[in-house]
Amino acid sequence: MLIVDNAPGHPAHLDDFHPNVKVVFLPPNTTSILQPMDQGVIANFKAYYLRRTFAQAVEATDRESGKTLRDFWKSYNIYQAIINIIHDALRPVASLCRMRLPLTFL
Repeated sequence: MLIVDNAPGHPAHLDDFHPNVKVVFLPPNTTSILQPMDQGVIANFKAYYLRRTFAQAVEATDRESGKTLRDFWKSYNIYQAIINIIHDALRPVASLCRMRLPLTFL
């Protein structure tokens, strides 16, 4: 599930990118309620995700495959972004959560 706000920059047809991805748009005028999180959790998550994505871009262009940065970004899509988040970005969060939860939740 991909939850996005209803900013005008988000295409309305996000549901069509992949059959395994369900896109849910937040109701209008709720961003201001959620905005305080942007200073902490969301900002840290965005920073980690951007570092990881740019590292992938550098790695893809450094290989002998001859792939350019433009080729990398042309081939990068919503599905790959979600896989990137699930595969790498949530691992540190999950390990931190396990350290703080009581043993009954592990």
